[in-house]
Amino acid sequence: SIKMSFRASVRPEQFLLTGLTQRSNLLCAGLIGLTCTLFGALGAMIMWMVPTCSQFGHIETQACGACAAMQLSSLLHITFVKQNVVPSRAFETRWVHRIVFVVKFLSMITNVCIFAFPTPSVIDAVSGRQFVMLRWVEWVTLSFVMTFVVEAMDSTSLRGPALCAISQLLSTSCGMLMPLAPSLFWWKVIFTTAFVLFGYLFRRLWLKEALLRERRRSLPAGGPPARGPRA
Repeated sequence: SIKMSFRASVRPEQFLLTGLTQRSNLLCAGLIGLTCTLFGALGAMIMWMVPTCSQFGHIETQACGACAAMQLSSLLHITFVKQNVVPSRAFETRWVHRIVFVVKFLSMITNVCIFAFPTPSVIDAVSGRQFVMLRWVEWVTLSFVMTFVVEAMDSTSLRGPALCAISQLLSTSCGMLMPLAPSLFWWKVIFTTAFVLFGYLFRRLWLKEALLRERRRSLPAGGPPARGPRA
């Protein structure tokens, strides 16, 4: 017997983030709150752990200012223009749009801080490069939320997206800790851990490709039925 296709067996309202359920609304609202809390907590932790603040290089600082200006224009466009345009399935995707808005806003705040103020920075003893720690705060936070959003967009289970998002959260957290490593040994340990955790994305890619092949095989042979001649 022919298996039902994915779209036939799983209704869109069952998806985690775009479903027409109270669970979807609560999950998206909780994700926004968690993202903002994580960003603030990591920022405070870095300010406490790295009290030395310095200004970034001139070119890099100007680049951050330009990025912040472009991000501000994008946020203004979303707020005052795009909200008046009603896309298809607007009700289902409104919370996802809010999550994306928060992501852009936090990224803009990071660029503004690096552009306008001295921020915590560390010179990595192994690579010799300057680490702007506030940028790592942004990466750790947004790698988590964006990975979760991408994975949960067409998922009905919380486990897969959560594991994938946590793996990227931990991977980028290791990257943030690398310049703080007390020795070359621990630097290598942290680097290896970050690399292994990042590899979880490729496992998810393999699983998705395998699932796609399975669903393609479940389609009826010969493609869609031919249409008859028009009258």
